[in-house]
Amino acid sequence: MAQTETEPRRDDLGVLPAGAWTEDPEASEITFRTRTMFGLLGVRGSFESHRGDLVVDHEGNASGQLEIDAGSVRTGIEKRDAHLASDDFFDAAGHPRVQFRLNGVQPAPGGGSTLEGELEIREVKIPVRTPLQVEQLDPDRIRLTTEIPVDHRKAGLGWHKPGMVSGTIPVRAVIVLARQSVPQG
Repeated sequence: MAQTETEPRRDDLGVLPAGAWTEDPEASEITFRTRTMFGLLGVRGSFESHRGDLVVDHEGNASGQLEIDAGSVRTGIEKRDAHLASDDFFDAAGHPRVQFRLNGVQPAPGGGSTLEGELEIREVKIPVRTPLQVEQLDPDRIRLTTEIPVDHRKAGLGWHKPGMVSGTIPVRAVIVLARQSVPQG
């Protein structure tokens, strides 16, 4: 089947297009899901405010960052959102940003890509190495999709009452980036 201009193209080679890229926050999302109350209740949430950038040179070397406003956590219950932003969890007043620093994107064995970087929450740095899906939406827009497992305790998120908060929480990032420029050379 031939690919049309409107269909995303999956990049199975692990190569990001060269250029300077900026996140389109309206087309991007950062979400999480967890189980609480002894695994009986599911909680879904998102971070509503974030911004990122990516630079890829002609050799495929990639670097970038994603900053998330820790106080923008939303789960649909205001009281819970305020608790998550408090010093029991993210401490948005003392640590207003959760940051991800991209160190590189490597081709994965068997196809696809592997994202390598560091997630920083409340000054705790967590190394990240996880699969990354790269889609070329058009010549000047790409979509990066990944899921990062975040260990609640290792991330220094405090407040861990047995049976109330999952130990590891999958955070899914779908980041759409628009090309700002193409590197020379």
